Amino acid sequence: MALAGCGGKVATENPAPSTGNPGPEQSVAPGGEAAATVAIEGVWARPAKTDAAMGATSAIYFTLHNAGDADDALVGARAEAVAGKTEVHETVMDASGAMKMQPAPRVDIPAGGSVEFRPGGLHVMLMDLKEDLAEGDTFQVTLTFEKSGEKTVDVPVKAQPASDPMESGKSHQH
Repeated sequence: MALAGCGGKVATENPAPSTGNPGPEQSVAPGGEAAATVAIEGVWARPAKTDAAMGATSAIYFTLHNAGDADDALVGARAEAVAGKTEVHETVMDASGAMKMQPAPRVDIPAGGSVEFRPGGLHVMLMDLKEDLAEGDTFQVTLTFEKSGEKTVDVPVKAQPASDPMESGKSHQH
């Protein structure tokens, strides 16, 4: 099965074989359990320079949609071609009111639900960049899901939206 992502790009997946004959709106995993079906949409990453004063980092944003009958979870990400380290992060406010990013080793995606990865919230952090990421570039990231397996998508590098709360003058730490 192939999933269309941002800009008509196609995401590949490693689906679990099914048993029985599921209808068009239901997936069945081995053992007759309901399966998760995660689609990845609106993928983009921030431009970044490897010699940036704050370190060579960028972030990937997207929306996950679980059209399946079972909950799923994002449990990992990798982008070895462009980053030495890739982690799923969340942005939280600390006791002093400063925004702080921290690892989020598991992000639940409820059956029939969606989770948005956006500036100032959940994101995939690219650390120790191996090359500059310029607007117009494209690279791949592989997202690992607990039930849906691995899905690889093309990530276009785009200019940062003006509505990014992380860049509105608020203090943040990493």
